[in-house]
Amino acid sequence: MSDALTIRPLTDADLPALRTRIAEHQDYHRALEPHWPAGTDIAADYLAYLQAECAEYDGQILVAADGPVLAGFVCVTAHRKGAPDDPAPHAFVHDLFVAPECRRRGLATRLMNAAEAFAVSQGAAEMRLAVLDRNRDARAYYDQLGFRGYARVLRKRLGAGG
Repeated sequence: MSDALTIRPLTDADLPALRTRIAEHQDYHRALEPHWPAGTDIAADYLAYLQAECAEYDGQILVAADGPVLAGFVCVTAHRKGAPDDPAPHAFVHDLFVAPECRRRGLATRLMNAAEAFAVSQGAAEMRLAVLDRNRDARAYYDQLGFRGYARVLRKRLGAGG
């Protein structure tokens, strides 16, 4: 990693590289949840989803750029609200990903710090995120950052897929 590493908002020039990173992120999760679609099959649609979430909930996609290389990204929305029984406004981290070749250098922490700073600048007092239960490394990392369990989503596969 070079000295040219920056954390900054996504630009249009970053879009092709971001779609590639989204595909890699999806494939990482697909290894944990094999029924999920392949990354290349959903990358464009998922990017459109993230951009729509950012537009609706005052969000931003931040990238870690190492010179011309997009090394990672985080997507954070600043003004989400829960269901009527839990209407507290909060920021929400949709995704955090660092390319495998760029890991173990503090990039995820820098991205999360930038996401938190963005959320605070937008008036958020709480940040939430979701993590796959099987993703033990990510769960341990988020624990390290001070995130604590709040709700747990359970599932049961039905029919032939169960």
